[in-house]
Amino acid sequence: MPEADSAPPHTLEPATELSAEDLLFLSYITEFTLMEKSESDQIRLGLSMCNALYRGQSKPDVTTDYQGDGRYTAAEVTNVLGAATVSYCPEFA
Repeated sequence: MPEADSAPPHTLEPATELSAEDLLFLSYITEFTLMEKSESDQIRLGLSMCNALYRGQSKPDVTTDYQGDGRYTAAEVTNVLGAATVSYCPEFA
């Protein structure tokens, strides 16, 4: 996945076409409420979680942040974080 020249190291950005990592990520999404969202929204959420991990947040901190605003349930956050760490940032799996 190419990185923009101005992007800091380990900043993941969505690609214009689905990559192998995107397909792997999407295959792990099992929460029905997440599957109702567009693939690009799901991918952005997963990449955002990995970027938070790259910035030094722990998995519990990421989980708390995404649950804290009330937009995602615990099951959704757990599902996306697991899928993201397998697909986009396996060093945190």
